[in-house]
Amino acid sequence: MELTEFGLLLLPISLCYGLRPLRLFQISLIASVFGAAAALVIQGLGLPPGLPPAVLFIAFVAMQYALGVRYPGERAVFLLLEPLAIAVAYALLTSVILPRAFAGQFVVWPQKVEAGFSFPIQLGPTRSNYTQDLYLISNVAVTAFGALFLTRSDVDFRKLLHTWWAGALVVAAVSLWQLASRTTGIFFPETFFYSNPGWVIFQGQEFGSVLRTNGPFSEPAALAYYLSGIIYSCGWVLVRGHRSRFAMVLLPVAIATQSLSTSTTGYVVLGGGGMFLLVYALTVAPKELSARILKYGVPFGVLLVVGVLAMASLDTGFARAVDEVVGQTLAKSQGSSYDERTSVDSDSLAIMWPSLGLGAGWGSVRSSSLVPGLLANLGVPGLLPVIWFVWRIWRGVRRGRRLTRDPVRLLVIDAASGGLTGTLAAAIISSPTISNVDFYLVLGLLLGCVGRVEVEAEDRRAPVTIRAGEALA
Repeated sequence: MELTEFGLLLLPISLCYGLRPLRLFQISLIASVFGAAAALVIQGLGLPPGLPPAVLFIAFVAMQYALGVRYPGERAVFLLLEPLAIAVAYALLTSVILPRAFAGQFVVWPQKVEAGFSFPIQLGPTRSNYTQDLYLISNVAVTAFGALFLTRSDVDFRKLLHTWWAGALVVAAVSLWQLASRTTGIFFPETFFYSNPGWVIFQGQEFGSVLRTNGPFSEPAALAYYLSGIIYSCGWVLVRGHRSRFAMVLLPVAIATQSLSTSTTGYVVLGGGGMFLLVYALTVAPKELSARILKYGVPFGVLLVVGVLAMASLDTGFARAVDEVVGQTLAKSQGSSYDERTSVDSDSLAIMWPSLGLGAGWGSVRSSSLVPGLLANLGVPGLLPVIWFVWRIWRGVRRGRRLTRDPVRLLVIDAASGGLTGTLAAAIISSPTISNVDFYLVLGLLLGCVGRVEVEAEDRRAPVTIRAGEALA
């Protein structure tokens, strides 16, 4: 076991707040943005920075349960988590059974990438099945225990939301620091930010002659993947009419940082989100929401385009950079990287036939995007409860918004649901799984807030009982 530089900073802080669960939740939100770092390295496996404080948080809540403590929103949270529990149980079974049942019958792309390339291998049980099981269990436990704990009456949901958003400012600062280091030679602690041996670090890349940044993540696409959730979160909060100065400041910062990554995934998610909002406003959106989108969203998009064109006309160097980025992005569909990603996804989907639709077992296959990855690993039976879970959350969010008029509750519900949608959209385009801890923390935040709204609604509906000898004041 090796303690990294990041771990030397993170672990003492986490232990210091070991008996303060909300603080551990916040520390995990901030630490998880350092996606390419590791708190500990155990037999070549890097422990993600968000996991140690999350594990301490889980341990605290589990200890309370063992001592008989119960939380007010248990029924509502358990109902929301029911499909996820079924999906996880099925995934754990498939990771043990299917790699052995179909061993040697077809080839798969391995989960573990030792270099910038890999080759298909014969299906069989590997260490990846067990490591992916551990990640799945820990991430789902973060969501479940987080959601339960956050149904308490003393939770400051706004503070937790702002902690999540503050992590995006840290990401933007590290990204700018990295670019400044590459252009001016100032010190940048690479060993601190990139200490996880499980990741191949793609830093120092260029898009033509334009420098790319990956910030605290392993590659520019991972940076864009993280920021997609932040952009959707802030954008949806503002579109829904919340007066959040934090969101108003963070949204342009996140968009600018995502642009510095020059990631095609980021551009597609950003453009797709804008098009969806426009179509939504012109079709089925409520009248007030439609007016708000057209009043603020469209002018914002126009000003963004006009601003880029104005800078291009004033600075020929900037104009050349924009032209190169646009040209390289449009040409990506004809490049070898695109062909490789498409091939990996098609090979993953091809597993459906020899496996009779059951997949190869959780942790057996690495795809390029989310849906082929879920089908290849879990098959059709495992994908169905995942879809059910998404539908259950959608229903819970709609019900939560109807049951409360509390501006903080509504702000958190809109921010978290928007952020999760953005991350999911980016994963559907270019991520095999959603394994980052912050996603499951935000999911727990959303479910906990909805559960708390349910509890408050039940309290309002509960009849008032007057005992003998008591009188109304």
